Amino acid sequence: MNITKEFIKNHPELLITKADKGNVTVAMEHCNCKEKMEVLSDKNTYQIINKDLTRKLIGDLKKSLHMEKQ
Repeated sequence: MNITKEFIKNHPELLITKADKGNVTVAMEHCNCKEKMEVLSDKNTYQIINKDLTRKLIGDLKKSLHMEKQ
């Protein structure tokens, strides 16, 4: 544990955080994180949607799976 703390202390350019999926920890350079966040805020690439499309996506997936069974 002391080695880990020392490594983190000696590498302030690293951002260490929990991953979105899975039970893992991710280490990335701080500048990479900022670049990725800028891409996500690009209004030419992404569009804000005001409603939750989860039900529609699940319904479409179920229809596709049902069609494949036939």
